[in-house]
Amino acid sequence: MLDHTLLLAAVLLMFALGGPPLIEDAAINNATAWWLAAHLGLAACIAFCVRALLHNRDGALSWPRMQLASRLSLVARTAAIAWQAATLLTTNVYVDVTSAFDAVILAGDLAFLTPVLVVFAAWWWAWLPVDVRMQEAAILNAVDQGEPPPRRFGKPALLWTSIRQNGLFVLVPALLLLGSVEAASRVTTSFLPDASETLSTFVHIGAIAGLFAVIPVVLVRLVLPTQPLPREPDAPDLRAILRLARVRVLDVRVWRTGRAMANAAAVGIIGPIRYVLLTDALLAGLRPIEAEAVVAHEAAHLRFRHAAWMAGGLIVTAAGIIVAGVGVIDMLAIESRPDWVDGGLGIAALLGGVAVALCFSRLFERQADAFAAKLLSRREGSDIVTPAASWALASALLRVARANGLPPTKGSWRHGTIVDRAARLEKIVGTPLDRIPADRNARRAKAAVAVAAIAVGTGVAVSSDEAIRLLFWILGVGGS
Repeated sequence: MLDHTLLLAAVLLMFALGGPPLIEDAAINNATAWWLAAHLGLAACIAFCVRALLHNRDGALSWPRMQLASRLSLVARTAAIAWQAATLLTTNVYVDVTSAFDAVILAGDLAFLTPVLVVFAAWWWAWLPVDVRMQEAAILNAVDQGEPPPRRFGKPALLWTSIRQNGLFVLVPALLLLGSVEAASRVTTSFLPDASETLSTFVHIGAIAGLFAVIPVVLVRLVLPTQPLPREPDAPDLRAILRLARVRVLDVRVWRTGRAMANAAAVGIIGPIRYVLLTDALLAGLRPIEAEAVVAHEAAHLRFRHAAWMAGGLIVTAAGIIVAGVGVIDMLAIESRPDWVDGGLGIAALLGGVAVALCFSRLFERQADAFAAKLLSRREGSDIVTPAASWALASALLRVARANGLPPTKGSWRHGTIVDRAARLEKIVGTPLDRIPADRNARRAKAAVAVAAIAVGTGVAVSSDEAIRLLFWILGVGGS
């Protein structure tokens, strides 16, 4: 989702650039007032313009006007993130805001993020007429099919649902991670003032690792409206698919959206402290074999630890860019450099890491698609991918796109297009289960991360020209 990506970018920018401004010569008078005024102006623009575009005298919603409203809002939300970045780079606003709330962990960061959240909340409020119509369409569709209609939510409940699904879903884990780092730093400073750098590092790693065990439970039980998947006699045993895939989870749960969204998600990284979520619209719109294929797809993400490898690719790439940049500066014997050079290097590292993570996401989605076809084929007793197993997931993807009102030719940065994914599933029909191209590509990506991690570690430890040249060479091999 775009909102998830933009909000995560806001948190990462704050983490990477938070502190004194990197461009000190760009002193701006009344910076805090300008910072607030710009965000409030963007929020007002979204609220007024989007509602004006969606309003019709006859009460009907026009698809072209909805598209225009969505694009206009995307520009405004992106501008809000860019304004945050400019504020971090050129003013002391972040320092002033966080210092005012220094006594409470994360309070200053939350205060600095609040104007951005106001902009996004204005978008979710302005889009409520569409959410209401989608809810009415889901109710009518259920009635037409002779099924129990989903619960009808009022506008405040729909707005709260948007905030939870589009905002808190990504903000809570991101801010908890930042908070764990800050808490570990305060603990080390207060109780272990003479601790070595190694001990301090282990304290931080322990705090983050412990948090990864907590985040799935917080998201599934507190942030999102979920309930256990009911065991019905006529329904497929979706938990059996996870057992067949040899994936342990705490539970399979239904994500209640009022049938407004068809989607599935695998939540968690560590051991059995993981969940598979299936929205109510997804379960209502899929045939049993298609639901099993979707669960098998999510099982692949957990079995192959895709989220952890994506995070590893981001971190290693960012670290590699920083080490390489510092190495180049050392080789050029630059004794003093402007502060903006370090800031630019940090931004380049962040962008490079995100780009690699997105590329890995596309590779891992293809592996998960192929795994679903493999698992269902193996259940049939076949040692090659069967047409029925391949089509089970392909048809599920097409139904999900249709339920969400998305054309199959429209893709996303992380997943690609439904048409491309269906074509790749069709292409592997008849392929032996141990010779799937997507598995081979995913293994190569993981090997590249491991080799690059060794190179980056060597560059940090040795800090020599040879290590930097080695880093460039290995990263070149990994990316080819």
